[in-house]
Amino acid sequence: MKWLNVAGALLLLGGCAALGARTEGTSGPLAWRVADLRVETREIQGKAVNGRAFTLVIRNISDRTLTITTMGEKRYQPGTGSSS
Repeated sequence: MKWLNVAGALLLLGGCAALGARTEGTSGPLAWRVADLRVETREIQGKAVNGRAFTLVIRNISDRTLTITTMGEKRYQPGTGSSS
């Protein structure tokens, strides 16, 4: 019974770890990773607000020449249920 409890706890912890933010991956011919992740304090409407800043590193992993013309972004605020 102890073994079953330990196995269940490991599965639970492993599942929670998978929910964290992804900091690297691939998408078609591109590999990407987040570098220099940091917290920066900025002033917004007279209030100090902590935000995340990072460098996005993109690498072509195909044998073709690629030209990037646009970039979209989505931001998520934990606990608000909204994004923009």
